[in-house]
Amino acid sequence: MFEHLPTVPTSQELLDKSFRRASRAQDNESMVQNAGNILSDNLANLIRKFPSFENLPLF
Repeated sequence: MFEHLPTVPTSQELLDKSFRRASRAQDNESMVQNAGNILSDNLANLIRKFPSFENLPLF
């Protein structure tokens, strides 16, 4: 179970990736909104890849 945990990127890596992809937006407001959506999606995907507490074996 723990052998397949994803690598967690640093906060700077997540922000860089989000703003790099969002830089295609027309104006600053759209860019920040897009960056927030991208960051939220990346974090949600990362959380989804981790096992839930309910599925962990008891100690």
